Amino acid sequence: MRRSSSSGISSGRGSGSSKHTPTNLVGSVETTGEEDDSPFHMSVTRRTSDMTNVIGDEMSAGNKTAHSSVGMISVEMMDLNIPPNVDDEGDMENVQLVATKTGKQTSPTATPPRRPSLSRQQSRRKARDRSDFRTSLSQNPNTRSFLANDDDPHFWGVSNRWFADAGEFVGELAGMATKRASDVTNTSNDQLPLTEGREIIHAVDDMDTNYNDNGKQMGGVSFNEEGLDFSNRDDDNELFDDLSSLGDTPTGIFTDMTRRQVIRGAWAISVSFMIAWIAVQVALQHSTTFQGWTSGIHKHQIVFTPRRSKRYGQIKAQLVDISGEEVFMDEASPQHRALLYLADGDTLVLDPHDEHVRPQLLQRYALAVFYFATGGSEWKSRTYWLTERHECGWLFVICSEVDDDGNITDREGVADDDYSNKLDSELTLEEGKTVTGLSLYGQNLRGQIPHEIVILEHLHVLDLGNNHLSGIIGAEFGKLQHLHKVYLQDNALHGGLEAMAWLTSLKRLYVENNRLTGTLPFDLGKLKHLEELRVGQNQLTGGIPSSLFRSETLTKLDLHSNLFTGEIDIHEKSILEYLYLFNNKMSGQLTSDHLCSVSDTLIDLRLNNNSFTGKIPRLDCTMDKLELLSLGENDLTGSIPNMLGGKLPELKELHLYENRLISTIPKTIFDPEKLTAVLLGNNELTGSLTADMVDGATNLAHLYVNSNRLSGNLDDFAQATNLDSLQKLRLEFNDFTGSIPKLNMIDTLELLYLYNNSFTGTLDNLGSATKLRKLKVSNNTFEGEISSELGELKHLEVLSLNGNKFVGTLPPQFEQLSALEELRVENNDISGDVPSGVCKLRKSSLEMFSSDCGGKLPGFSCSCCTECI
Repeated sequence: MRRSSSSGISSGRGSGSSKHTPTNLVGSVETTGEEDDSPFHMSVTRRTSDMTNVIGDEMSAGNKTAHSSVGMISVEMMDLNIPPNVDDEGDMENVQLVATKTGKQTSPTATPPRRPSLSRQQSRRKARDRSDFRTSLSQNPNTRSFLANDDDPHFWGVSNRWFADAGEFVGELAGMATKRASDVTNTSNDQLPLTEGREIIHAVDDMDTNYNDNGKQMGGVSFNEEGLDFSNRDDDNELFDDLSSLGDTPTGIFTDMTRRQVIRGAWAISVSFMIAWIAVQVALQHSTTFQGWTSGIHKHQIVFTPRRSKRYGQIKAQLVDISGEEVFMDEASPQHRALLYLADGDTLVLDPHDEHVRPQLLQRYALAVFYFATGGSEWKSRTYWLTERHECGWLFVICSEVDDDGNITDREGVADDDYSNKLDSELTLEEGKTVTGLSLYGQNLRGQIPHEIVILEHLHVLDLGNNHLSGIIGAEFGKLQHLHKVYLQDNALHGGLEAMAWLTSLKRLYVENNRLTGTLPFDLGKLKHLEELRVGQNQLTGGIPSSLFRSETLTKLDLHSNLFTGEIDIHEKSILEYLYLFNNKMSGQLTSDHLCSVSDTLIDLRLNNNSFTGKIPRLDCTMDKLELLSLGENDLTGSIPNMLGGKLPELKELHLYENRLISTIPKTIFDPEKLTAVLLGNNELTGSLTADMVDGATNLAHLYVNSNRLSGNLDDFAQATNLDSLQKLRLEFNDFTGSIPKLNMIDTLELLYLYNNSFTGTLDNLGSATKLRKLKVSNNTFEGEISSELGELKHLEVLSLNGNKFVGTLPPQFEQLSALEELRVENNDISGDVPSGVCKLRKSSLEMFSSDCGGKLPGFSCSCCTECI
């Protein structure tokens, strides 16, 4: 193996009037050889060159003397099977041509080196090698387009290679123009991609050209005012220098450009640029978003910038101060899309220079931005939006006449959140109306509330609840000083509520069931008009601002299902009617003062699922309006105050479940006439249930005393005559004994839970409970055969008989239980086969069916059970 390298000619051009700094190139060839029969791989490294000129620029008029530079030709050829006999100096396996720029210049009159003389044997060998080389290139798809013409006497034409690159550049330019006309990004000029990563060079510098004052000579071919002149061309004088002449190179590659190649190259360039121009025009014709394009060359890159209408610029100038400049550079932004709509798509064509129309133009812009920002095309209803109608005629838009102070003047006696007449033509279609409300509850809005909503400065009502909005409640909301009611509940908003504390006219704020974090602003409690605050089901932390408990306007405070801590500090000036603090981490003790401070106004108090301790306070006042008191799921101890019911005459629901209350159940808690629910489950209460205890509760519908230590039988309780409204009775997990008597309230019962007690006897007295939906008597000591009368309970959905001593077979009447979803009869002494009619229920409603059909010797045969014990 041997390695040789050579370098030779360099050429340059003077400064003159050329547009670019003169550059010269020195070519070098490096080769390595292996066995005579091995192929070699050839790669030509392409490099970036100045593209800001075209051939016309290089050959532009002028009498200045200059000399061209040899540039880099861009192409990569892979896996070319070349005969090893490239020249007589050795065998080659890898050839790499590299051209690098230098500052060295040669004389403008320098004569290109001539091809060295060859012996007859060498000439024959080179002719044979050239033929094999051309055959290899023609068979390779990567290089076929770069071959010289078939009639070219030379073995490879660099000129053809240059024109192929030029054609490739123009073709890719046309493709890029077409693509960018339909999908333009905001990439800066310095970053705009060119031909998708392929660097194409300025190939005109490949010509070794001699300039003089009388004509621009190029290897015997002159470029005069009339075009190309071949009259002085010497057949032995090639237009391009033979690369192999750059010293003593072993490649033997000769390059030449014939007269025919020059003509074909010129035509190829002209046709290619015509094709590119046509492609750009076609792209513009099919563009629906932009009106025109201008192209230019900037910093060696071709860039495309949109050419907008005059109206576009006029409207944009009025919106920049509101939306900023950057949003309009993003072609996909809601602001840019809204601007395009106003400038080119809105058939109303509002005059941006008319001061009387400007408020409507801004109002229309704000609504259009809101439409695009929240996915308007996916709303459930969007009637008249972005049409020629006045924006007050668009569905869900509420308009009114307002005075200079922003007060509504044309809706006397109509609540500003009453949307019943939002499509009334007399109200909403009159020009000059001002947008005072947006009501899009449950319309499938997605995205974020845009900043431009501040343009609608006279908004009184904003109802966007029950959608899919995300983002934060931005500071822009604080500028809407006329907002009375904000409904943003049931979305995916995050962040804090600081901006809401600036809304001095705010009356209602509903933001429950979002993802809000942080603490409640103290200034919320200082809002002089705030009546309702609902922030439940978020992730708010910290203590509850005392200002909320001292507010003289706040009537409804809903903070449930957050992470609030601390104690309650209700002030005597509070006029709270509804206080929801359940599902938090509140602590401390409840006192009579806490409750009595709001005794004249409080209607609903829910403090369940916190960490309150101590005893239930003995009230020193009568709470004349309290309807619901929920203290369940805390850590309260002691007994239930004997006179509690007497202090709460309007009480409808009493929730004391899941505490550590002891002693018996006082009769007085059933005294309120309107009482509908008493929930005392999961405590440590003792005693029994009697008829006189509940005789006064004529409206009682729910009685839960489950999971206590109650005992005795139900004989006395069954005689209660006034429980005509009782629907749900839960006695499970106690120590009740005896049989099930005939209950006077049996006709109204829908749910009866008696499981995990010590009841005995049969279930014959339950056959008349025709409204019963759920019956659970498992884990007692009931015996005998299962009553067939249970098959008459056609509304029954759940029937649990497991864990008793029932015998016999499963009544065939059970096949009438068409609503049955769950049936459990395991852990009994039932035998025989399951009735076929019961198995048919598996095809309709019955989802869960368990029995003693398992084991080696099952006593019950069941082919349709879902679980065999």
